Amino acid sequence: MNVRAVCRILGSVLRIFGATMLVPFVVALVARESDASSFAIGAAACILAGVVLRHCGKDDDIRPREAFSIVTFSWLLAGLFGGLPFWLSKSLPTYVDGVFEAISGITTAGATVFARVEGVPKATILWRSLLHWLGGMGFVVLFVAVLPRLGVGGRRLFEAEAPGPVSERLKPRIRQTAGVLWGIYVGLTAALILLLLLGKMSLFEAVVHAFSTLGTGGFSSRNLSIESFNSPYVELVLLVFMVLSGVNFAVHYRFLRTGTRRGFWCNEEFLVYLGILFVCSFLVSLDLWAELGIRPSEAMRLGSFQVVSIMTTTGYSSADFSAWPSLSKLILLLLMFVGGSGGSTAGGIKVARVIVAAKYIYRELLRLVHPRAIRHVTLDGQALDEKVVSAALGFITAYMILFMLGTLAMAGFGLEPLIAMSSVAAALGNVGPGFGPLGPHGNYATLPQAAKVLLSGLMLVGRLEIFTVLVLLLPVTWRRRSTVPR
Repeated sequence: MNVRAVCRILGSVLRIFGATMLVPFVVALVARESDASSFAIGAAACILAGVVLRHCGKDDDIRPREAFSIVTFSWLLAGLFGGLPFWLSKSLPTYVDGVFEAISGITTAGATVFARVEGVPKATILWRSLLHWLGGMGFVVLFVAVLPRLGVGGRRLFEAEAPGPVSERLKPRIRQTAGVLWGIYVGLTAALILLLLLGKMSLFEAVVHAFSTLGTGGFSSRNLSIESFNSPYVELVLLVFMVLSGVNFAVHYRFLRTGTRRGFWCNEEFLVYLGILFVCSFLVSLDLWAELGIRPSEAMRLGSFQVVSIMTTTGYSSADFSAWPSLSKLILLLLMFVGGSGGSTAGGIKVARVIVAAKYIYRELLRLVHPRAIRHVTLDGQALDEKVVSAALGFITAYMILFMLGTLAMAGFGLEPLIAMSSVAAALGNVGPGFGPLGPHGNYATLPQAAKVLLSGLMLVGRLEIFTVLVLLLPVTWRRRSTVPR
């Protein structure tokens, strides 16, 4: 491990991240809020740490192990420094709470420890959503886009952070690819802000919810989330943009480049993604109508919004879904695992991996009938390399093992089984709200500090696609010169 090369890049990342704290600092000054000094101290501490790390480091080649370290520690340090303003301003009682909120923000989980957000200063509310927005596309990808001369190192960082089974390059140079992705991201954010303003939402709330929606995070400026607006227009606009945020951004790029819808309808993952959304929306709506007697139009409105919100791992709520019938809650719990498309801002296992796993199972069943048959697992009509297939299956296996271990640990803190399962699924899939007291009308404030630390770790591991973090636990990763273990 080339520690000095890691330190130099980490230093640059921290300086950029510290500079983003100046945005809520300015808002606090303009609004004459008391938390301005908290953001100033947080920004100064982060930038100073970045300067020290950069001074201690040196320019050198970045190999995969260095890339994994840079990405993992970038997100961890962002949570540690990002939590300072919450704690210093006394908006949250402990530093652990502040770090939990910051990690929940930067990983786009959206789980909160704020009992009431409507009394929190605007700068703090903006900082929560800005963390979503930075973490959605990936602030390390932003770093790659704005910093020149990274070369191969930039490609390593991009691949280490990009969500999904395959990180697709849209331009010959990785810096151009990162720039294109962020360009689309900014454009969609601006469009959503304008549409929310047309729905008579204030500029501040429009910005907050646009940041949270495009990052598929779910932090809101209201205690009851989207439910408090009671606006079918706002729900429809957010639903559309949540769906768009859960789509692979490479598909958006092809659509913008060609001007045709072919890029969408020729993408197998996109079609399956839409299919799951439609089927689950219908089932949940039907269940709400049959079990609760809600009229069909209202059931469809509530059911479709919540299905889209959970599957895209945004975590908004238009109703207290933890009080819904068992079938609806089970469907929502399963959608927490599936997540959005690879290459999107959504969390979860990703639809592409689910497709690969389903086709692998189908292939193995065919081999039982035709042992000599040669059949490849395909995606978009292209045969996948067996390394990609095994990586997808390995990821799903690791995901489920972490889910089971996490559920056991949360049950050990005294949570009921379903609530423990939902908390871990929501953290690992970066969804946010769970069921019961952790649901849309509740929060995570009452959990023990150790439970908050555990869930914070699961949020990080889930957002960084598990293996990016777990590989750092291997002793061979830290040796100066390592050989492949037998």
